[in-house]
Parts: sequence; structure tokens; C-alpha cells
Amino acid sequence: MEYEYLLAWIDDRTEARCRICDREWKETVPVGRTNDFQPARTFYLYHVDLPRTVRGLVEYTCKLVRNLVLRQRHGRSDNKAVLDKDAAVQPIVENIRSSDLDEASKLAQIAEVEEMYLPGPDRAQLNRFRKAQAALLAAQDQSIRVLLIFKLFLASGQT
Repeated sequence: MEYEYLLAWIDDRTEARCRICDREWKETVPVGRTNDFQPARTFYLYHVDLPRTVRGLVEYTCKLVRNLVLRQRHGRSDNKAVLDKDAAVQPIVENIRSSDLDEASKLAQIAEVEEMYLPGPDRAQLNRFRKAQAALLAAQDQSIRVLLIFKLFLASGQT
């Protein structure tokens, strides 16, 4: 059992190494101890070009941010009807909150207005949309921070 796990781990490592080579982030240089370059008598030197790797990550991160922005737009267009209903409810709710009624009647009126304009399924859809938008905004913010760090690294000129 442990031997199979070890083999699977080696296969995963080999697969990751191949993916790194496919993206050209790593260069391999065979150094033969003899003239025939037999695998048993050959050393491989690995070199990772850090600036080139970071430039690849900058490109990948830019694509990620673009996709996050497009996903936000798509989510807004998909939920436009619910967002319009919510936009119609908000001024009414604000008027109720600013009125001179006691808190219990304010809460009752707000619940009544929200139920009238946004029935249960629409409210659930609006809550799902808001949670998804919050997650997308958090991911976009984090991606932009990472992109800034990558750009600062490239601007520093350090290798």
C-alpha cells in the first residue's frame, strides 16, 4: 500500500515537472560524463529563469483578473430583474427607516415591503448573487495585489 502511494507521488511529481517544462519555466541541460550520453551516465542541470517565470505568472494573473471582471458582468446581466426589484425596494425601505415610527412597526413594514417586492425565491436568488459577487470581488482584489507584487518584482530588476 505504501509502495503504491510512493509511486503515485513520484508520478505526480513527474507530471508537475513536465508541466513546468511545457510552460518553459525550466531549462534542462544534459551534461554527459561520457561521449555516448547514456541516461545512466548523464547528469541533468536544471535552471529556472525567475524573471521569465514571473512574466508568465503576470500574464496568467492578468487573464484571471479579466475573467473575474467578465464573470461579474455576466452575473449582473443574469440577475438584472432581481437587482431592479431590489433597487426599487431600497428607497422605500430607507423612507420607512427615516420615519417617526417605533422600531417594531418599522421592522414590520420593512418586512412587508420586502415580501411584496421580493418574494422568497427572489430574495434567495439575490442573496446567492450577493455572496457570489462578494467572493468574486475578494478574488479580484487578491489577484490585483498579487499582480502588483509581480510587477514590482519585475520593475526592481532583481533576478
